[in-house]
Amino acid sequence: MRSGLGFSLIELTVAIAIVGVLATLSYAGYEASWEKSNFRTMREFGIELALGQQLHRQRYGRYAQDVSSNGTPNANRLILPSSTKYKVLVSNSDFRGYRAEITPSAGAPMKLPQACRILIVESDMGIQRFGARSASNQNTSNQCVPHG
Repeated sequence: MRSGLGFSLIELTVAIAIVGVLATLSYAGYEASWEKSNFRTMREFGIELALGQQLHRQRYGRYAQDVSSNGTPNANRLILPSSTKYKVLVSNSDFRGYRAEITPSAGAPMKLPQACRILIVESDMGIQRFGARSASNQNTSNQCVPHG
């Protein structure tokens, strides 16, 4: 029969190991949800960009070719103050449509899911489409952008 009222070293080691495993598993889930949240924030910026482009087209008769965080808007430049967090590359911009690729800027590094490194916003004759690409340029829209 045991006369002591404490825990043995083996029991304490097992308890610490269990707590460590649980902490590791919960941190991985937390990190994944944080990455998804960052991509949702980037997607919200993409929606802001699409709305800004529509307003720009109404005002100037064409979509903007450049996006800036400050300055004065003109026929070629769209001003979005929240664009400091993102690098926006606009291509194929004219009066009918545009294509924009959005990535986090180097000054504001943002951890994103592996499959969702680049957000693509396209407009053709006023119809907006959102897509995503991985860092290796694979189309991952079905994993990153909800449809419906």
